Amino acid sequence: MYRSPGAAVFSEASRRELLHAKAPVLDSWVAAESFVRVRGISGFFAVSGRFEFFFPSMEGFVGPRVYSCYNCRNHVGLHDDIISKDFQGINGRAFLFSHAMNIVVGAQENRRLRTGLHTVADISCADCHEVLGWKYERAYEASQKYKEGKFIFEKVKIVKENW
Repeated sequence: MYRSPGAAVFSEASRRELLHAKAPVLDSWVAAESFVRVRGISGFFAVSGRFEFFFPSMEGFVGPRVYSCYNCRNHVGLHDDIISKDFQGINGRAFLFSHAMNIVVGAQENRRLRTGLHTVADISCADCHEVLGWKYERAYEASQKYKEGKFIFEKVKIVKENW
């Protein structure tokens, strides 16, 4: 499971040890590991291949409003990262997020969506591998360029936590 660790402060060695203990199936972590502050929340960010993880620190943690995978309750996005709730997914309403966590980004493909041709990649929960939406990799129309690098989560595939 890729849930938030309960420890408050990590040394570099203990962070690496924790990540390998939490994710034994992943052999190597790339150099993008770092202790970061995202939207006022301190935590550890790591990337391995197509996996992206953010482990919030629990020090002074009251709890942000988060969205989780509906299937396994793995945290995948913060409420503060929502750009718009006025999007349409395959199964109904969808939300546009600026950032996502604990997801796997799939292969890129061109899709003709309501707003034109886009290069997108499906995003799946890193824990249960349920497809939750997609990531905009490239927009071909100038008016749609703001979507590049952003994430769509379908409303039926995520649930609210800490509300």
